[in-house]
Amino acid sequence: MNRPPAYMNYAKEWIVGTMHLSLEEQGAYKRLLDYEWLEDGLPDNPVILAKILGQTSRKFARIWAAVSDFFPLCDDGLRRNPRLNRERAKYRYFHDLQSAKGKRSAQLRASRGSTAVQPGGNRHPNRKSTVPLPLPLPSPPTDTPPQPQQIPVAPLRARKETWLTPFADDWEAACGGEPSYPKLGRYFKKLVEKHGTEKVREHWRNFLAETDPQYVNPATFAEKFGSYGADRPQRLTAKQREERELALWATKGEPDGI
Repeated sequence: MNRPPAYMNYAKEWIVGTMHLSLEEQGAYKRLLDYEWLEDGLPDNPVILAKILGQTSRKFARIWAAVSDFFPLCDDGLRRNPRLNRERAKYRYFHDLQSAKGKRSAQLRASRGSTAVQPGGNRHPNRKSTVPLPLPLPSPPTDTPPQPQQIPVAPLRARKETWLTPFADDWEAACGGEPSYPKLGRYFKKLVEKHGTEKVREHWRNFLAETDPQYVNPATFAEKFGSYGADRPQRLTAKQREERELALWATKGEPDGI
């Protein structure tokens, strides 16, 4: 079977599953998906992955921290996206199904005495066909080997309350959508252990209030944690900035930056 040139991309699942990523991280995620589709897996080698993305090792390390959960390590040593694995299995099943249908149709024509030249080269319909009985159709795919580790493509919010739940609730209230629990845990664990939940959450809420939803990123928050305390200089929230822009537009005819 030739390598499939394309795969299905579901708009809703993509937007929901990558809402927490920056545009740069989304682009890297998509490029890695494309490479995996063509090569049936990603090498577990940061140097090669950095070259695939065309990034320096330092910049790649930051991007990989955001997208690595989407590519769990499989038993054969390659990294694969579970959702893309399922799409590949569906493609193979459809390909095998069409191939089996074609062979089955040819065999039925041969067994009924068709005058058409059959795959076995039988031009004489009255002679007994030596073509075997029709092949059975393939069964639909169940699981795609090799099986990746049990890590979801875009982790859904845990139903059980955890120490991350308050931070996730703040995210949803400010940005909408589901945050990435593994990513929150990666950057918030040390902060909570050092400063306590209440202080980290106070800084987190200030960060969310002063940051546009498209730029909200736990890594950025962790890096600039000290800038969002109660004694910080007052900044305009995203809503206040929008109201200010509208007020300027009403007086000048256009908002700043246009």
